[in-house]
Amino acid sequence: MHQILLVDDEPYVVDDLSISLPWAEMGFEQVHKAYSGYEALELLQRYPIDIVVTDINMPEISGIELIASIRSRWKHIRVVMLTGYAEFEYARKAIEEQASAYLLKPIANNQLIDVIVKLQEELRSEWETWSSYQRTMQTFREHLPLLRDRLLSELLQGRKLSVQQLQERLAQFDLPLRADLPVCLAVVRPEEFFRRQDMRSMLLFEYAIINIAQELFQDHFHIWSCKDVHDYLIFLLQPRDDIEPSGNPGNDVAQAAYQLQNHVSTLIGGGLSVVTTGWGEFPDQVYSLYQSAITAIRQHIGSETGIYLDVTDT
Repeated sequence: MHQILLVDDEPYVVDDLSISLPWAEMGFEQVHKAYSGYEALELLQRYPIDIVVTDINMPEISGIELIASIRSRWKHIRVVMLTGYAEFEYARKAIEEQASAYLLKPIANNQLIDVIVKLQEELRSEWETWSSYQRTMQTFREHLPLLRDRLLSELLQGRKLSVQQLQERLAQFDLPLRADLPVCLAVVRPEEFFRRQDMRSMLLFEYAIINIAQELFQDHFHIWSCKDVHDYLIFLLQPRDDIEPSGNPGNDVAQAAYQLQNHVSTLIGGGLSVVTTGWGEFPDQVYSLYQSAITAIRQHIGSETGIYLDVTDT
């Protein structure tokens, strides 16, 4: 249902229009009346009006001035301008630029009905488009964690993206990383306690581990995470460019990794092994950094548990 506002400084024009058209049958739940531009602006601020029908020649605030105010504050509103023949040439350009439609006085009811029905169809189409967009964006937001996870997984598996492609994806997925700054990886292997859990419990534990990691790393790094094919949790870290850099980011990574092991052990009761890598170009060296971490887990950790290892020390 729509709402319409009728505006004219001649009250009989507004009153006649308000009773001579079948507004309810046309889908209007409310018909508002204003006898001046000032009164029209007051009503526009109070009610969700969709269509305005206004005379052009009014004292104090003209129809053209009224529509300029509407365009600046309520861009969705459709406006039908009513003008006399003598005023038409004066107002034609302004009408064409700002009004949704215009009619010459005296107007026939069927003419006004045809114009208003057309504007209603435009409003419905606009609403359907907006609603579809909102639904699409809602679906996108709901799937955003999965999309982020998938993109990082692809980079770990060696997918090549140009700097421009990567920046577009990072912006699209609302990730504050930059292709011109180095990155390192922290690879987290949950130990026996976690492997005994059912899938639902494990998902909750992984969520908790990721949240703890974000809390520990976020002061110095932007962090991007996913789960890999080995069921390890992968954290891609990039020094933040919005804070004063620390003297040695590698030490910050190591300290946060130790804290992650301790926090998870204390809060959850399960152990982690954590492998951190050196620094590499983003995104070109993400694959090689990941491979170095996986190799270190296989060769230097194996079946041992609760280990922290920096691959640059191996």
